[in-house]
Amino acid sequence: MKKLIIIVALAVGCSTSQPKVYTTLATTEQAVDAGYKAYLDLAVMGRISTNNVPIVSKAYDAFQTAMSIAVVLGQSTNALASSNIVNSATQVLALIAAEEGK
Repeated sequence: MKKLIIIVALAVGCSTSQPKVYTTLATTEQAVDAGYKAYLDLAVMGRISTNNVPIVSKAYDAFQTAMSIAVVLGQSTNALASSNIVNSATQVLALIAAEEGK
């Protein structure tokens, strides 16, 4: 799971000295969806506690709401992900990573 979180975080975008990677709404959503589904799978399998599933799910729902608005405004999932979308995605992935680390 840690490898998945790292891959997902890289797909969403991290601050580095490397040239900036431009991510689209579609790739951002795919990354967050993959991380969230993997997190839920671990919870169902009993490998992580389910105590914070509501907190992670609330962050995921907020991300999905922001994505829906961004897609309407951008009129395409190929539009670039704004900093608000990337921040929301990062929040979801950080919560997932924190849960996995417990």
